[in-house]
Amino acid sequence: TSRALLRIRGEHVVPLESLALPGQEEVGAEAVGQYAAVQLFVARAQAVDPSFQLTDDTARTIADICIRLDGLPLALELAAARANLFTPHALLARLDRPLSLLVDGPRDLPRRQRTLEAAIDWSYTLLAPNEQRLFTRLAVFNGGSALQSVAALNLGLDGTADDVLDMLASLVNSSLLQRQAGIGGEPRYAMYQTIRAFALQRLARSDEAPLVFRVHADHFASLAEEAATHLRGPEQKAWLDRLECEHDNLRAALRWALEQRDRAIVLRLAAAMPRFWWTRGYLGEGRMLLQQVLHEVADLPPPLHAQLLYWEGVFANHLGDSDAARGALERSLELCQTIANSRGIAQASNALGMV
Repeated sequence: TSRALLRIRGEHVVPLESLALPGQEEVGAEAVGQYAAVQLFVARAQAVDPSFQLTDDTARTIADICIRLDGLPLALELAAARANLFTPHALLARLDRPLSLLVDGPRDLPRRQRTLEAAIDWSYTLLAPNEQRLFTRLAVFNGGSALQSVAALNLGLDGTADDVLDMLASLVNSSLLQRQAGIGGEPRYAMYQTIRAFALQRLARSDEAPLVFRVHADHFASLAEEAATHLRGPEQKAWLDRLECEHDNLRAALRWALEQRDRAIVLRLAAAMPRFWWTRGYLGEGRMLLQQVLHEVADLPPPLHAQLLYWEGVFANHLGDSDAARGALERSLELCQTIANSRGIAQASNALGMV
């Protein structure tokens, strides 16, 4: 096997995929135990704790451990080596910081294979400097990214995106990035969670980290604004699907903007996202985020303030909280009357009639 393509004549590439993983809906030892990732984890756990068993009580937790580690054999072996110290539930809880847990591999292995961090670092150090920089930046994406978003990130940081495609190909060939089919067959790039944890550590130590997160948030605010103009009419489904695909990135952008008190980006996302939340059924999440914006952002522009109150009221009503719905919609109506917003008056009045 090789970490990367050799690029020699006669080379035939056979990609090695991660081990098969159970689905989120599968429970019970019999169902979960048929998957290769679970089988490897259990076998290695029994090597350090002969009493370790896959049971109906632990099967779902062990499946979640394997999913959290992306079915990567080295990660599974290092995690299973801790089975004599932690129960499966305790082990899963500690995988929020996988690189600090997945250490102490067999001493007869090469040093680069004794910890997961060392294994990833070995591949990282073989990258060219511009590839290392892009790899680190890609950690900002949640749930992967479209080529267009990667190009926008580099354009915002470097003023150019000319060599992005070549660098992405190198990262894929080095097994540090996965290429997937996105919306309409367009390429989408994602990291295994364990590899992203390594990249996030690098990004956190980088001087450009604040700018990386801001460019990411600005890009997805722009995407949400563009989508909002297409959420009625013949292109609605295509744009809803695109927002769905990028929902984790949109969540992260709004969360970052709220944490950093970036008023401009918060307001752009808050104005653009409610119809998506409504149409795709994210009522509880949308209501919670709207409440957070209304509570934390002072002196909202009256038209936007009225709009956010309207959506909060609509969400609350459909979630069964009629008192809160009535209060939000009445405040929205009052604001619309104050600024003579006839469309807003009609919307709020109509929604009040349904409470």
